[in-house]
Formats: sequence, structure tokens, C-alpha cells
Amino acid sequence: MQRLIDLLKTPTQNGDVCKLITIAVGFAASAAADFLALGDYAIAYPDARIYYHGTRRSDDNLTLEKISTLEVELREMNERFALRLALRMFRRMVMLMITAQSESDDHDPSMLVHAAVTNANEFFQRLKKNISPDQQQLINDALERQQKISQLMGLAAQSLEGEPPPSMLQIEKDLLKKIIDFEIPTDEKTDSVSQLHLDAIQDDFIQLRDFISGAYRDNVEELVSQRGHAFLSPPEFQEYEKIDSSDEDARRRFVLDKAGPKLDPLFYLVVSICRCLQKGEHPLLATDAYWLGLVDEVIGSELPSLRTIDELSSTPTA
Repeated sequence: MQRLIDLLKTPTQNGDVCKLITIAVGFAASAAADFLALGDYAIAYPDARIYYHGTRRSDDNLTLEKISTLEVELREMNERFALRLALRMFRRMVMLMITAQSESDDHDPSMLVHAAVTNANEFFQRLKKNISPDQQQLINDALERQQKISQLMGLAAQSLEGEPPPSMLQIEKDLLKKIIDFEIPTDEKTDSVSQLHLDAIQDDFIQLRDFISGAYRDNVEELVSQRGHAFLSPPEFQEYEKIDSSDEDARRRFVLDKAGPKLDPLFYLVVSICRCLQKGEHPLLATDAYWLGLVDEVIGSELPSLRTIDELSSTPTA
């Protein structure tokens, strides 16, 4: 799948990159489901089925040493795919939120993005009602995971404090101690550290480390840099407009400072959904994939899409 995407997205000699449109007409599972969602514009036919599960590998002659290595590789691959899916899903989720906001409220159209993001949790509760009953637990698990990550991020912020700034090794050591105390509180009635405790500690550490300094943080900053001014409140936008337009660095720093904290909970939630898709088995209807931000459009449905919105806005009136 990755090789195909790399070939299709290879720039021409002029530096142009094609837009990749992916379409599910029947059964898209595993790598095909990822391929579908990673398209620049993804379409599903009404009867299509999109099937998600974690990364799988077959390996003969397994040894104890190989199992340990394989576990690390699978965890890293799941995290990598979760992040890639989240980047595509995030943009689609914001579009869905704006559409829902425009239908339910009378906000200034220029402020729909800000209004949508500030009502993210309310939107996800409504979203849960639109997906199949079998998949509603996916949203519950993601919301629970997002709340946990938000708590842990508060602990992580403490690890970043200090003058002079701590080294990455110091940050990680302090973060690991805080995660252990979080997952195994002193008042917990347990006689020993279980494998479940160790798995939770490892998952928390990997994800928090990436949120702080890895690809997660880089991509949130990229998203904010591209459209960050749309996530500002009216007073913040007025402040933004007062900054010299030629001072791009000052404008970017202002947007990151104001919009970043608003986007973090939403991005954590989208990443949490993607991580949940990598665990267990998730057979999705085309409409499930739409509401989860995995596709942009379900052909023949009345669900809003960028294509239909564009066609309606360009249709001449009588």
C-alpha cells in the first residue's frame, strides 16, 4: 500500500503532485481500508464495507527473541498508521463539525470553525448516534482514552518545566515516573504489578512522548500553521489582524499560542479513534466511515460532501 501511494504521489519534474481520489465499491479491508482513507478525496458506495483491524504479520520459526522484536515493530506500525489516519480524519472531522454547526446554530459563517471546535465533545456525542450500534463503543472507548490523555498531558506539562529546560532524557524519566503513579496509584488494592499495568504504562509512555516531541506535535503545528487563524475567536482574530502582515513568524507564533490548545483535545480524540481502530475487529458501513472521517462522501446519500457543496455553490440561479 505504501509503495503504491509513494508512486502515485511522486512529484513531476515541475514539482506537481496529483490529487489521489480513492473509491470503495465493495469490500475494502486492512491495507485497502487504510489506502481508501489516505486518499485526498475518499468516496464509498452505499453498499461498500470498510474493515479495520491492527497490523498483522505472519512469521515462521518464532523464538522468544523474535517475539519481543515483533511486538515492538507491530506497536510502532500501529502508532504510525494511527497518526497517518488521524491527519486525514482530522480535516474531515472539522468539515463535519462545521456542517453540523451551520445547521444547528446561527453563528457568523466566518467563525464556524472556531464554534465547531469549541463544541467538539458535544459534536462527538451526536456523532455516536449516527453510526451503527455495533461501532458506538468505538466512540466511547476513544472518548475515555481522550480524557485519560488530557489528564496525562497535564502531568507531562509539569515534566517540561524548569530553568534551564530539562534534557529529553530527564523529561522522559520524569514522565515515566508520573505515568507509573497514574496507572498504579498507591491506594490501589493490588499485590503486584500485572501485565495489564505494564501494557498501559508502555502505551501511555509511547503516545505521550510523541505528543510532546514527536510527529504528533509536528503535525498539530503544521495544521495550525495552515489554517490556524480560522480557529481563533472574534477577539483573537482582531488581535491577529493587528500583527504586521509581513511578520509571518509573529503571526505564526500568535496562532500557535492561541489556537493550539483548542485543537489539542480534538486531535487527541481523533488519534484515539485511530488507535482504537488498530485494536480488535471493526467492520464499518459506508455511513460509519463517513461519520468517522474515513471517507469524504457516500455516493447517492444525502450526507453533505465537499463535492456536492461545491457543485451547489457553483450552480447558476434562475
